[in-house]
Amino acid sequence: MSAYKIITAATAAGLLFLTACSGTSSLAKNIEGSWSGTPKSLSTDIAGSTTIVEIISFLPGDIKNGGNFEVTSMISAAGSARGMDGTLLPYDLTASASAAAKGVWRAIDDDEISINIDPSTIDVSVDPDALVFNNNIITDTEKAALDSIRPNVMNLLEHRIKRDVMTRFMSIKHLDDVKVKADLLRFEIDDDHYTLSRQP
Repeated sequence: MSAYKIITAATAAGLLFLTACSGTSSLAKNIEGSWSGTPKSLSTDIAGSTTIVEIISFLPGDIKNGGNFEVTSMISAAGSARGMDGTLLPYDLTASASAAAKGVWRAIDDDEISINIDPSTIDVSVDPDALVFNNNIITDTEKAALDSIRPNVMNLLEHRIKRDVMTRFMSIKHLDDVKVKADLLRFEIDDDHYTLSRQP
């Protein structure tokens, strides 16, 4: 190969490298901030359904083209109440919870973000006052019976929500096809498409 071809190839490779680095730095700069998502189903099965709304934050840090990552979530759950022996009771229930986790993020390409959430930071809190039993008519006797099973229902519900949240948070590892346009952030996780809005 001639010296001219070698120099030309090296120059082209250098330009591609600089372009890639520039694209990665640009993505890291543009994605910084907090972004709010839309309601997304976590699970739907015989135990009930769980829906989550997330706010994810890409914060600056000591990592080149990256930094600290935070996610906070509001969760709503619906299902059927169960007695102490696990049998279904003729009451539906609704509840709400919050969840949060922390980790680190880094732009690894002009449209890819790597995220590493620390499992030890995952925190889930079910609001006991938001646990509501739904029935057309609940007599005083029924209210007393429901109060007696409330702790057990709370434990089962908290376990289910924690399971769903843990599965969800630990799936946030790689954002692909990331696009930031004005106040909208779009990306994919395992072929699922997400659109989030920038928070003030």
